[in-house]
Amino acid sequence: MEFSDSLSIFAKILIDKQMVKRIFRSWFRRFKEKATTFLVWTILALNCIPKVSYAVDDYTPGEILVTSDQIFDFEFHYANPSFTWIDQKDGKIWIGCVDQQTGDFLPPDGKAVFVDTDGIFLGNGSEWAASSQGDSIIYTKNLPDGVVSLAQAKLINGIWTGDFLRNGKLRINPLASVDPEDKYSTILYLLPIGNDTQIIAWRELDFPASEKRVPMSNGATGGRWVSGRRAIVFTAPFRGGRQAFLYECDTETIERLTFDSGNKQTIFMWQAPELDNEYIFFTTVKLKDASVIRIYRKMDADQGGEVRWAVYKTIKPSQTGIYFFSPEIFIHNGKSYLFWQASRSSDHKDWTVPAQIWLSNIDPVNSFVRNLTLGENRRHMDPEVFVTEQGPFIYYNRYLPGPDSDRKQNFEGIYRVDTGLGPVMSP
Repeated sequence: MEFSDSLSIFAKILIDKQMVKRIFRSWFRRFKEKATTFLVWTILALNCIPKVSYAVDDYTPGEILVTSDQIFDFEFHYANPSFTWIDQKDGKIWIGCVDQQTGDFLPPDGKAVFVDTDGIFLGNGSEWAASSQGDSIIYTKNLPDGVVSLAQAKLINGIWTGDFLRNGKLRINPLASVDPEDKYSTILYLLPIGNDTQIIAWRELDFPASEKRVPMSNGATGGRWVSGRRAIVFTAPFRGGRQAFLYECDTETIERLTFDSGNKQTIFMWQAPELDNEYIFFTTVKLKDASVIRIYRKMDADQGGEVRWAVYKTIKPSQTGIYFFSPEIFIHNGKSYLFWQASRSSDHKDWTVPAQIWLSNIDPVNSFVRNLTLGENRRHMDPEVFVTEQGPFIYYNRYLPGPDSDRKQNFEGIYRVDTGLGPVMSP
């Protein structure tokens, strides 16, 4: 089922009398259990019981408040259940913990371990970096003279210690490779070059002389590391539009990935286990009156004998005026899933309109799209995934729609929702 089918299916569900009966019976059973034990009722109310996988028609959204503290742009560490973030009020960098069983933040304010001061949010916060040398945290930091620089915090003798990176001045928004088998972490970042534009540069984290500039990245808003290889994907202006590119770090070569219409925005490339670990990628594509997500695969699309990157699947809204932002991917039980924010405004900074969080698989035949935050007049922002013992949860910031000037007072907290995909299966 494509995205265009999902809203109509939901409308049918709303008027499906059998569905209403099932919901009522489910609610009544839970209410009866209250008389047996208050503890069981409480667990049900908190939605902490492990769930089985849902068929798409059976999924019922259920948002759970994680914390009302103002934690923005948090980044999860999946091997060690935790997250890092920058407090935008005072610039302090923190690590918070995650309860692997329930998905709760410990403590709720996210301030379990202090890391550093003078962090600054310029569109991206603190990020994890992994290598065989151990974990570190990278971020943008204010220098004493007010100029910004790349910075890194390491765990030294049990204490997180932060410092500026050599040759990190006037570089912002670092993003690290996260392969723990890498001997050294590599990072990419934005390097401003004047006239309100920037290019992508990259380096091995602790070796400033290794810095390289990525060609054709002038005007790029950011890039992404390709899982399992030393390569970067990004989108950038090209001949009056915006296209996707692949840069190989070791050979310093670049490949244009897309040639079709539409302005390519966010991009991810990964190995899809359901396609024998073949590399595929997706981009959000901004059209004249809506957005779509196109998933590309190398294949002989026109049966002419030429294997090239071609559209494998398109996810599109059911009507014009829906735009997609903040997409990401995760792999669960051998399958790839995408999730993103769907808004009724083409401007991702338009805080006056509601926005929902959607989930999809990549199968073009047995397809489904699931609205995880259905039926609420709220603005759901910046989704992130964390896999608990119950299965993947999507976390996000939730707001009341309103003008940008009222954003902080309209903030309701960080919420999470169960994707309905079930726990990790034993191999």
